[in-house]
Parts: sequence; C-alpha cells; structure tokens
Amino acid sequence: MVFESLVADLLNKYLGEYVENLDKSQLNIGIWGGDVALRDLTLKENALEDLNLPVKTVRGHLGQLTLQIPWKNLYGAPVIATIERLFLLVVPNQSVRYDKEKEEKWAEEAKQAELLKIEEAKKALREKDKPKPDNTFVEKLAAQIIKNVQVRIKNIHIRYEDKVTNPEKPFALGITLNSLDVVTIPSWGEPLSIDPVNIIFKELSIQCLSVYWNSCTTLFSDFSTENYLIAISDGIATKSTMPPGYKYRPINSSSKLRINTKPEMDGSNFKIPKVLLQLDLERLQVKISKSQYQDLTVLLETMSRMSRAAQYRKFRPDVSSYRGHYKEWWIFAYKCILEEEVKRRKQNWDWFHMLNHRLLCKKYAETYKGKLISPKPSSEIIDKCTQLERELDILNIVLVRQKVELEVMAILKVIVSLIAVHY
Repeated sequence: MVFESLVADLLNKYLGEYVENLDKSQLNIGIWGGDVALRDLTLKENALEDLNLPVKTVRGHLGQLTLQIPWKNLYGAPVIATIERLFLLVVPNQSVRYDKEKEEKWAEEAKQAELLKIEEAKKALREKDKPKPDNTFVEKLAAQIIKNVQVRIKNIHIRYEDKVTNPEKPFALGITLNSLDVVTIPSWGEPLSIDPVNIIFKELSIQCLSVYWNSCTTLFSDFSTENYLIAISDGIATKSTMPPGYKYRPINSSSKLRINTKPEMDGSNFKIPKVLLQLDLERLQVKISKSQYQDLTVLLETMSRMSRAAQYRKFRPDVSSYRGHYKEWWIFAYKCILEEEVKRRKQNWDWFHMLNHRLLCKKYAETYKGKLISPKPSSEIIDKCTQLERELDILNIVLVRQKVELEVMAILKVIVSLIAVHY
C-alpha cells in the first residue's frame, strides 16, 4: 500500500543510519489505531561509527519497534514508543574481513552525514539573529505531543567480545538493561512563573541496569544465529535471575526530570535551569578483579594501536597470526608506506593531478550553483552533484559550497535591486 511505503520512507530517513533498509513487508500498520510495528530488524555493521572506535558490529538485532500514535486525540493522549529485544554484538575491526564495497559505502554515508550537520549549523547561524515569533498553534501542538511522549525499553544487551587483544585469554564485556520507562508526570518542585507550555515533567524508571566483564569466556560470535539469540537474551539480568558471570548487583533507580524547553525566552535571565534532575538510586556497587584489571589495561593499549591501524585495514593480510606468514606481513608493511605515504605525496604534487582536481572543483561549483538557483532541481542535477561529491573530500566540498553561496547571494541582491528600480 502507498501508506506503508510512505511510512517506510520516513522511518528510513530517521532510522536509516542504524538499521538496514526497511520495506513495507516489515510493517504492520493499523491506520485507524495509529500503530506502527517493525519486527526483526537488522542493525548496520557501522551502527557505532559515531563513537570513533576501532570496532565493528557483527550482529545487530532489534526484535520490535512499536509506535502508538493516537491520531484522534494528539493533544490529550500519549504517543507511546516501545523498543524490545535490542541486541548488539561488537568485535574489534581486525576480526572482520575487509570489504571494499561496504567500507566505501559507509565512508560515503559518513561524509554525507557530516555535510548535513555542517549545513544545519550554517542554517542555525543564519537564523540566530532573526526575531523569534510567539508560539503558533502548530508549535504548541508539537510541544504538547512531546510532553505526552512515553518511551518503554525492554531487554537491551550490548556485548563486546575480544579475541585479538589476548588470543589465549579472550574476554567479553557488556551492558544489559531489563527495562526503562519514561512517562509524563504532574508538575513537581517549586512553582515556576513561566509559560507551562515550555515545561516538560518526566519520570524515568530503570530496572536492572547491569555491567559485566568476563575473562576467558565463551564467545557468542562463534554461535549460530539461533543459539546466539538465545544466549544473548538469557544473558540479561533481571530481579529474579542473575546469569553466570555477573559480579555486581543490578542497578535500580527512579528519577524525576524537569526540562525548560525555551530558557532564552522565559524572562528569567537563565535563573531557571534548563534541566533539573532528581535521582533516587537504590544501590551502586563498583569493584574490579585482578583479571579484569589486566584485561582492561591491555585493551586500552590495543585500542590505541587499532585506531592507528584502521586506515591500513585494506592492506592487512587475512591471516590470524604472524607465525608462518612473515612474507605476507612484510608485503603489508611495504604497501602501507608505499600507498599511504610515497604515492599519495607524489600524487599531491603532480601537476596533472592538480589540474584534474581544479577542473573537478570547477565542475562541482557550476553544478551546485544550478542546484541552488533552480526552484526545483532536476534529478539529473542532484545525481550529478552526488557523483561529484563522491570524488571530493569534505573540506573541498565545504569551500566550494561557501564560494557558490556567496555568488548566488550577490546575484539575488542584484536582481532585487533591479526589480526595486524598475518599480
């Protein structure tokens, strides 16, 4: 159905950075009830890319994502978002075989995401000094919907497994959560003399938040998909069960949250805090064993080395040890220096390369100007811009865009002045 395809497009827009492509076959939508249900989603291998850590997601599973939207009473009834069975298995990137096509695709996605952030920052800067109008009906409705949003999260397990740092003693560390609920509550604390529309009151309840670090353990990454889902689900601590390997009691807490959504417009001169949190923690227990400390120190050293080696993954031989593969490792060292140092430096100072780069920037500038000037850019112009952006780095794209935007603004000013003189 058209409605299902539309919802899939919207969810792809907001969840596409973390979830593999959605399609309408995964949707179960009740139009009148307002329920949108997604089941058995696969998380992308680069879901943790923003953390800038040398790790990859080898298995990511989202059991169910449900949105309950009360279309008939958006102002009064709550919008409920439920997430269940989120499992993430992470390993060092050295444990994952290099895939050129995937790596290039992820790099391009990261570049486009960074460009989008830059454009949003530029837009916010342009609108910084503009006078802000009073709340419209749509803004008040949106604020009320946000106030009524409720979030329910159940059974989360994020696990990191490492057999690279110390192959003889593989270890695993993880964080689990049995449940988390965020609900709207009546006002609390001292009375405030500001518009109540701009104040949000929430209560956050956490049940069985746990952390574990197991040395010399069984690795879930070696299991079949079916056995992996059973093992990682059974590894979540609850009030009644404590899986093997947990040395600390789970954390249970309840907190109240007050958010001032517009502190710059409440007339208090920022005397009222933007966020006020009241936390009630039952018990917090922290300790570390000798084996855990040894694993931690070795992991920190290895992480530093893996971060430096990330750019050379494409040259790394697909072997598990150094012994018996000395030739492959010498070739690897030779390629790293040759490709990343010698050839790159030589290419950057090559006149033919400089000319091609200059022509590429000029071509992109012309195409981007056509995209800005056109009220509705054609798919041909958009595709051409995308293709040229694949060949340029972020710095050059931003510089070219700034130059073109200044030129377009100058052209628009001339047109406006000519129109004013004519009339």
